[in-house]
Amino acid sequence: MTRSTSLSIFLLACAASVGLAACASRGQSLPVAERLSQRTGVPLDAHIGGQVFKIARTSPLPNAFGRADIFGRTVDRGSMELRYQGQTMEGKLVFRLVDIDTRSNETTMNRTPVSFATGSATATTYGNTTTARGSAFSIRGQEGRNEVLPPNATEFAIDPAKRRELRIGSVMVNVIEFDETALRYSLSLEPRD
Repeated sequence: MTRSTSLSIFLLACAASVGLAACASRGQSLPVAERLSQRTGVPLDAHIGGQVFKIARTSPLPNAFGRADIFGRTVDRGSMELRYQGQTMEGKLVFRLVDIDTRSNETTMNRTPVSFATGSATATTYGNTTTARGSAFSIRGQEGRNEVLPPNATEFAIDPAKRRELRIGSVMVNVIEFDETALRYSLSLEPRD
């Protein structure tokens, strides 16, 4: 096999593996895990504008075949945050829910880019002089990128005389007491339907 033939086969194999990784990551979705920042089952406090809860979402870093990375690396998939905004004139509790999604093209192939290099050298010796000539090349995949999409913010009010619990996703917020400037509550995780 000539040098140019082996180089062509090598380049074709690299292009195929990058294409396979791109196709695999588009064709299969990995589960998204949610992690609640606050403790559950204990009384918590929030002031006006303060955070009631925050959930960070991640998913496994996909490998070349669309499966989870064997080293457990993850990709950021955004967050969801609920904030207490105070009371209305009618005594309703006002909350703001901010949901942020991210898009990512990261895979194990481009999270830690690998450079492939090959080279050859020839050396010629004439008396006390040695001359060496060589060549090398390297191939580097496209870097992975994360894009944060514009946040989706929704403000809403609940009447605490009618209800003291609200469920957002898998988080149940139980209002214990409140006034114009503060909220006391507890959190619990509920299974999704």
